[in-house]
Amino acid sequence: MAIHTDYAGLKVEIVVDGQPLPEYDDETNTAGSNVVTKYVEAESGAEFSVNISFNETFPTSHDVGVDCSLDGRHVRSPHVRRAKLLSGHAHKILGLQVQEGKSWGRKRFRFSDLVVGKFLTCYLHIVKKGI
Repeated sequence: MAIHTDYAGLKVEIVVDGQPLPEYDDETNTAGSNVVTKYVEAESGAEFSVNISFNETFPTSHDVGVDCSLDGRHVRSPHVRRAKLLSGHAHKILGLQVQEGKSWGRKRFRFSDLVVGKFLTCYLHIVKKGI
């Protein structure tokens, strides 16, 4: 699970068939101290989700916004209300919201064939709500 020391209690996992994929450190990470980079092994065509969960060490004084990008392209920005941060279950990003005709649906995330230079990132932003 990707862990950043500034966000104790935050867990981000890539999940296939209900199981988190093993992660490997990026030995050449030059992205800076505010980024955690991990690699996963994946089977081409496999559906996956990005699961985000929080435990009791995560600060709950504010709502949390999550920006998720795949292959360098923004795909989702779910909002987690502070009352739901410690709900005990993962907040799942399952795919893209797409419109087909007059109805909306979801296009599930799938791993494509390996292309060197492609990456998955999920950025966390704290959203401060006024009282």
